[in-house]
Amino acid sequence: MIFREALQRHELLPALFQALTELAAACGERPGGAAPRCLAAAAALYRAAPQASADVLPHLLLALHSAVQKYGQDKRRRTTEQNDETAQISSLLLQVLGTGLPLAREQPEVYKEFWETLPKVLETFLFEPPVGGGRLARQLVVAVREQALRARPRLPAHHLRALLALVRAGSLHTQPPQPIQNEQELKEREEFARTCFETLLQFSMLEDIDSFAGVDDDTDPLAIVALLDRFQEVISKYTQDDDNPEPLPRHQLSEISFVLKAVATLTESMKKAPPGKVDAVAWQKLIGVYPLLVGVAGSARAGGCAGALREALLQFGALLAAPP
Repeated sequence: MIFREALQRHELLPALFQALTELAAACGERPGGAAPRCLAAAAALYRAAPQASADVLPHLLLALHSAVQKYGQDKRRRTTEQNDETAQISSLLLQVLGTGLPLAREQPEVYKEFWETLPKVLETFLFEPPVGGGRLARQLVVAVREQALRARPRLPAHHLRALLALVRAGSLHTQPPQPIQNEQELKEREEFARTCFETLLQFSMLEDIDSFAGVDDDTDPLAIVALLDRFQEVISKYTQDDDNPEPLPRHQLSEISFVLKAVATLTESMKKAPPGKVDAVAWQKLIGVYPLLVGVAGSARAGGCAGALREALLQFGALLAAPP
């Protein structure tokens, strides 16, 4: 009854949102899913009246953000309980963004606080345990790609940069401090990194991003040179210990295989890019990867990545042709 009244009298919405999010915060340390239920009610209320609730959208994002951080830091909870409740909260964020992103893209000035809040929230959901790097994190990247990066009208450049910086960070496939032993988790992290990398390439190579011209590499989230530097770093790491005959552990093999596939994809994209899209420094960096690939081919430890290595080497075939 309260919800129906608030949907008819929009002046009640801010107070109702505040009550639900504060109740969620108060219940956050109690087991049983009370906090996710409060947040689910707030998300449902927002989706029922998104335009009337535009002012409270940043507050709702921060409430979801605080809740998932609290669950991730609570060592008293069972791992399964943490995962279930953080997955619920991630799903709520997906629902809220599915409604809010199109509206915020149409009116970026009206939703200025939303766009300023979103990168901080996404950073937690994309990278921090227990939700970061998994299936729901990958779905968030897809939502951002389809509803913000590729959609029209195009967002102002400073909002795009903040989102693309997160996508680039996800594309680097950095291993967590503790090696992952769970095969399913490894696969999910690989898929997450691949989705980020493909999103970055689609936007930087195939989209019209002339508005980003003239930005220093240090601040440009599309910097191909930075990606290639990271790839060289990873490949070099696995070719330094040639005397060790032991095969690479599964999590390390996952990392080198991903990077080799990414090199192949990046090489193909650079070759297809419009003239002038890729500068001479990037080409030189790419060519500099080739000796490292040869080093991987001669390493007994990297036998498990032979398919990815072959794919990367074949892409260099076109670079060996005489210039026109």
